[in-house]
Amino acid sequence: MVSRIPALLLAALVCAGCTPPCSDGSMLESEGGLVVVRDEHPDAWERSDCTTCHALDGLHRQGCAAVDLAAVREQVAADGVDGCPACHGPMGVQE
Repeated sequence: MVSRIPALLLAALVCAGCTPPCSDGSMLESEGGLVVVRDEHPDAWERSDCTTCHALDGLHRQGCAAVDLAAVREQVAADGVDGCPACHGPMGVQE
């Protein structure tokens, strides 16, 4: 347990501005809907490693949209962060 503390502290420092999904209501009610826009995620804009703040195994446990969450979780397990842009846009990352 002691070895996990530095990692947790680092994650807290790196992601101080991150908020849980749907914390401000449904993503569909936001400016970009499921597509994340710069104003909603300024600290992560142009970053391709979503796992800096979001643990893959913790994603899509609650729904912000009427989707088949089990299917979405399977897709995340198969594609990892490479699949994020399919639903959430490119986050300013150039391909």
